[in-house]
Amino acid sequence: MFLGNSHVGNVKVRNVGTDILNVTNITSNNSVFVPGSTNFSVQPGMEEIVEVTFTPQNNIAYNGILTITSNDSQNPIVNVVIQGLGAYRQI
Repeated sequence: MFLGNSHVGNVKVRNVGTDILNVTNITSNNSVFVPGSTNFSVQPGMEEIVEVTFTPQNNIAYNGILTITSNDSQNPIVNVVIQGLGAYRQI
């Protein structure tokens, strides 16, 4: 992504269980990745798309982790690795 611009990508949260999945927080460990929604509910068998905005500040590769916290009894905290590349616009 060119410096000074933003790109919106998607992370899919799917509920494969039989109860409502309540996502209570989504955080990023790198400020160039910002989740659009941070709490919501997902019905059994359904999914929610979370938009993540990437806004690079430098001409480098970026790595981050989105941490999704929910009421899932087996995986109450899920980490999702995300990556992006900042680039200068060529003239």
